[in-house]
Amino acid sequence: MPGLGILSASHDGSLRLWAISGEVLMEMVGHTAIVYSVDSHESGLIVTGSEDRFAKIWKVHRASWVYLGCKFLENGDIVTACSDGVV
Repeated sequence: MPGLGILSASHDGSLRLWAISGEVLMEMVGHTAIVYSVDSHESGLIVTGSEDRFAKIWKVHRASWVYLGCKFLENGDIVTACSDGVV
């Protein structure tokens, strides 16, 4: 992932973001089967494809964590409050 590290997909259904030093920066879990493919975009979006027949889109906020809150809106969208000030 440009400027952040290296993404890996796993047989356990997880996705990991690694620092160049080898440290795991983030682990994302959401698939129920082998993740065969992963790609990232400069916007911070990540897309994964899995044997569970789902493609998932993940949003990574650079240098922040979603710890302030998250909520479904009535139209089905999701809003998050993050430490980087981005909603």
